[in-house]
Amino acid sequence: MSNFHLGAKTFIDKLDINDSIILEIGSERGEGSTAWFDAVAKDLNKEFYSVDVTDHASTTLAHLKNTNLIVTSAGSVWTKDNLNKKISVLYLDNYDWISTMNNIRPVEQELINEYDSRGVNMSNFDCQREHLEQMINCMPYMDEQSIVICDDTPFDKSSGVYFGKNGPVIPYLVIHGYKVYRFENGVILTRGM
Repeated sequence: MSNFHLGAKTFIDKLDINDSIILEIGSERGEGSTAWFDAVAKDLNKEFYSVDVTDHASTTLAHLKNTNLIVTSAGSVWTKDNLNKKISVLYLDNYDWISTMNNIRPVEQELINEYDSRGVNMSNFDCQREHLEQMINCMPYMDEQSIVICDDTPFDKSSGVYFGKNGPVIPYLVIHGYKVYRFENGVILTRGM
């Protein structure tokens, strides 16, 4: 858990006012992102959707009146079958990443077990595939002036590439005209700003 999403505020403040939405794929589990985006959307008079594979957020965050809490089988399924509005802010922070495959930490083992209980084999390959598929599905709906926030996506200086949850998403977005702003544990990308 981190508060990486907070770094996007300076970019969000530069957005033009329009009727595009804010979309979070991967609702918060206590780090505050869903509540934070709810407040940002209210300030900007935008609709906010938070999509997740469990009902945790819809039961613990029902008091957020500006948030459309969606429970789905996968973010990629929802973005393929239900998305029909322009997006100005997209936060990709779902499907957990295993930091070191040969030394799985207890908290990661708990996540692996939770995914297994839903019939999902948690792996880093599937994590990256899921994030890339979500981004491909969202791309036709991305506003010309938009921000994509990719959490848990550090830059590996020794190989010169991004890895983690959104590693494959970064070059895909650059191909589509996004500019990269690198941070310690993630990336914020902007277009048209």
